[in-house]
Amino acid sequence: MIILGLNTSTNLSQIALVQKKQILAENSWKSEQNEAETLLPNIKNLIKSANLTWDDIDRIAVIKGPGPFTALRVSVAVANAIAYALNKPIWGIPVQDYWESAFNGDFVLQAGLNRVLYKGKLVDFDDFLKIAKGPLAGHLKESQIAQLKAKNIEFAEEKAGSLGNLLKITKYSDEKMIKPEYFAPPTITKSTKSYK
Repeated sequence: MIILGLNTSTNLSQIALVQKKQILAENSWKSEQNEAETLLPNIKNLIKSANLTWDDIDRIAVIKGPGPFTALRVSVAVANAIAYALNKPIWGIPVQDYWESAFNGDFVLQAGLNRVLYKGKLVDFDDFLKIAKGPLAGHLKESQIAQLKAKNIEFAEEKAGSLGNLLKITKYSDEKMIKPEYFAPPTITKSTKSYK
């Protein structure tokens, strides 16, 4: 069984091909908020570099969040489209599972509006700062990292692990479609224009 994995929930975009606990190919690049342009071409190149075809893929896996709105929306949409086109099952992997496999310690993720995701809960950064203990990993704003360092808390910025290693050791339930999970519901404004 060959698994194609996608992750855009961190500051690195990651893709991997795994077969029977062996990483066939893996690639990551610094996310520059352009996943819509870079993700699918990189997947195609990864499949080609592993001397595989789309038909060789048996399952799709995607980190479903919670995470940043646009990046997750793109990777989950691409994963769902590939799974649908190939008529293959898809796994939705929580971001907590990714970080727990990548780092032996607590992680904290910037969640917008001065909030962070810490131990599975959204908390205000000021409240988090009162209880934070190191070492920590994840991704935060530079000003938040400076506040942690001022408290002598060790923080590993984007100490991302291997998506391939996560796919080698995990099993999730097969689904037909995955929905992204965001830190908070997206704010979508309705147009005030009337169309005739």
